[in-house]
Amino acid sequence: MKFLNDIVLTGAGADLTAPAAVTFSGLSTTTETSAVVVNSSGVLSKRVLGSNAFTSDTVAAPTSLVTSVVNDTINVTFTASTTTDVSQYLVFSSVAGGDYGLISVIPPADIVSTMSIIDNSFDVPGTQAYRVYAVKNGNYSSPLTGSRAFSAGTVDVHGMTVVNLNKAFYVQWSPPSAKGRFVTAYNLYKHEHEAADSLVEEDAELIYSGTNTNFMYTISGADNDNFHKFWVTTTIAS
Repeated sequence: MKFLNDIVLTGAGADLTAPAAVTFSGLSTTTETSAVVVNSSGVLSKRVLGSNAFTSDTVAAPTSLVTSVVNDTINVTFTASTTTDVSQYLVFSSVAGGDYGLISVIPPADIVSTMSIIDNSFDVPGTQAYRVYAVKNGNYSSPLTGSRAFSAGTVDVHGMTVVNLNKAFYVQWSPPSAKGRFVTAYNLYKHEHEAADSLVEEDAELIYSGTNTNFMYTISGADNDNFHKFWVTTTIAS
């Protein structure tokens, strides 16, 4: 039988058929994960694919997600997947209805039967939702889901001081000792009156709102003889 050194297909091409298996001896030894590809020079060559190229691991989802509020954080606990040799666990969160983002990666060294992560990444109160995935060889399990409602409650400043500078009052305060990340603005109110016992918060006016923790309030004219009192409240993210 005569063999041609070169086969040239023209026009729309044609189908090549053979009565038996075709062997390419010039591609050296192959394995079950080898593939024949065309390289940049148009020549057939062999490439060895990854061990998972022709398989697809089905990864069982983790189970038993439990969430609980711990001070200004949320503790997320779950049970490991029944799939062996999981590569890692990924925990995603959605802050108060927003898009999901990755907040924790649990590597193989930290994988145990029951795992926990602390979520302190959110700075907006509301319902925090979670998705937990088991990952093996690049394959994801279906998500284990859950959520937890979170309220920041009352967030107060502390350590407020007022320094009388004759024609000004320098007011400063310290951020909240807890839940400070939920504050979007500090609101400084002032009330002045001829009588000290007549100073009440209900009659105070807003003189500053912002993220600074100090403010210089200047007085002039008849105000120099009045008594002044200051209050600071917080605006919480929503």
